[in-house]
Amino acid sequence: MNKFKLVCIVFLSLMISCNAPSSKKITRTHRQMLEKASRSEKNGWISIHLEGVPEVIGYQHGYLLAVEIIDRRGAMAMLFEKTSGRNWEK
Repeated sequence: MNKFKLVCIVFLSLMISCNAPSSKKITRTHRQMLEKASRSEKNGWISIHLEGVPEVIGYQHGYLLAVEIIDRRGAMAMLFEKTSGRNWEK
């Protein structure tokens, strides 16, 4: 029975250490998040370059296309209300 308890304690210790938050969490500034991103417009087309880990790419995408995202949301809200008869906010 003592061997079983020891195995359980070791197993639980390993599980806890694997799930512990990393102390190496990287905090990036706005400038660091956008240093490898770019946006250009030509002939009505918007071209963006995104690079990095998923959370950085998401930040870059949202920041570089914020105006277009807000505009599209408004257009979709109006379309949704016209086609369904319901308000977008509800």
